[in-house]
Amino acid sequence: MKLLESQGKEIFKEYGINIPKQFKLDEVDQDVVVKAQVLVGGRGKAGGIKLANKTNVKDVSQQILGMQIKGEEVKQVLIEEKLNIEEEHYLSVTVDRNSKGYICVASAKGGVNIEDVPKEDIVKGKFENIKDKVCAGKQKLFQKLLQIAKEKDAILVEINPLVLSDHKLYAADSKVIIDDNALFRQDFEGEKEGGNYVELDGDVGIIGNGAGLVMGTLDTLAYYGEKPANFLDVGGGSSTEVVEDAIDRVLENKNVKKLLVNIFAGISRCDEVAQAIVNKKIGIPMVVRMVGTNQEKGREILLANGIKAFDSMEECVKEIVK
Repeated sequence: MKLLESQGKEIFKEYGINIPKQFKLDEVDQDVVVKAQVLVGGRGKAGGIKLANKTNVKDVSQQILGMQIKGEEVKQVLIEEKLNIEEEHYLSVTVDRNSKGYICVASAKGGVNIEDVPKEDIVKGKFENIKDKVCAGKQKLFQKLLQIAKEKDAILVEINPLVLSDHKLYAADSKVIIDDNALFRQDFEGEKEGGNYVELDGDVGIIGNGAGLVMGTLDTLAYYGEKPANFLDVGGGSSTEVVEDAIDRVLENKNVKKLLVNIFAGISRCDEVAQAIVNKKIGIPMVVRMVGTNQEKGREILLANGIKAFDSMEECVKEIVK
């Protein structure tokens, strides 16, 4: 599972890695960089990263929001301080399948053209083998990246560029990919109790099937100004019983004031999901997006109980916000 830059930087911050100061839209008081938050590369070359200041940051943000970058729509931006860049470097930790361990990669050159850096300018190997080839600052960062990789079950933790600014090293960007097979270990609880669940600090309960779909739902909800109360992925092939357990899990959180169910059914069946929703007699405002296997049958069950199912995630989110 790929993380957005902003999510990766939250992890970096947790582990004591310097990141640029971040701003909310109405807090900007200096020169900043506005960055599209998408799960693809090439943002800068596509116009998804722009400089701004206090007077034009709202206009610049609006220019980026809604852009299509390699087929992915920009639904949120990250606003950060503009660093005084003295040098750009590259640092990453990734899984080496052959040695069944992590290897470290470093270069004194980084940035958007990292693919063009000659092999002789790249240091690569296990940490104990390459630590003497990099400076003390990078040694400490490698130790933190390795800790992140091991504790977060990441198959890649990358800083590009690693910026030297005012005698400090900053992670000016982040790329973190979590091993999908290890998601159950990352603050999630098992499917028997209603799916992969993480409690958050908002008031909109979220239930979806598929980690990517749920992440997209959370991002869309945030874009329209609401905060999710949880992450809950019920997985594929979700039976009526599993969905009922998921609803119970979400509603145990007393902060939940509204519920959003987003189902894109493949192995799952919309009629089984709909039956779970009807069985629970949910007593708070709720919206449902339901498409895929047996969707007409599922929608009939919902409609017979006064519940409308929407076609798109965006429609669904707009309705729950309204």
